[in-house]
Amino acid sequence: GTWRAMAAPEPPKDSAGEAPSLTETQTGLTSVSCTSAINCVAVGSYDDAVGFYYGLIETLSKGAWAPLEAPEPLKDGLGSGRGTDSNSYQFAGLNSVACTSPTFCTAVGRYKDANAVEWPLIDMLSGTEWDAVAGPEPVRNASGAKPGSQAQADGGSYLLSVTCISRASCTAVGAYLDSSTHIYGLIDS
Repeated sequence: GTWRAMAAPEPPKDSAGEAPSLTETQTGLTSVSCTSAINCVAVGSYDDAVGFYYGLIETLSKGAWAPLEAPEPLKDGLGSGRGTDSNSYQFAGLNSVACTSPTFCTAVGRYKDANAVEWPLIDMLSGTEWDAVAGPEPVRNASGAKPGSQAQADGGSYLLSVTCISRASCTAVGAYLDSSTHIYGLIDS
């Protein structure tokens, strides 16, 4: 077949009320999942006019792409809400998406909470609404160290890829930084 190209649309305003950046645009899509030729979801990130990064969800329905700022969890594993890092810098992004139907998808990536801690981000489409949760981390790893998010600010964890075989069965993989500053593989399911 023949491929055609188009620029991915961005949301007109983000949750902070800012428009997308028009001068130093850093929009990118990293993954796509289609359940038919006319139903697809693509994910990535975009920056706004002040340089904050947000997760981006693009949905193809009936031939038209529609952008949406990816939701972030109200609370993470430590009870902190979404927020900015120590430099007041908002950061979130999605790396992978898997859909099992036009009304069920799971997207994964990362976001920073109000304490500047980076958490795995899991966004789930059920019906027509996207909901977000912070991905879990292991209590301790093989060396006995705690996850970085429980041990230090700016500790980080993230998810890079997800696959789903049904609504009830998804597995995502990525990495986390432990309290000894070692990086370990992370499997969330």
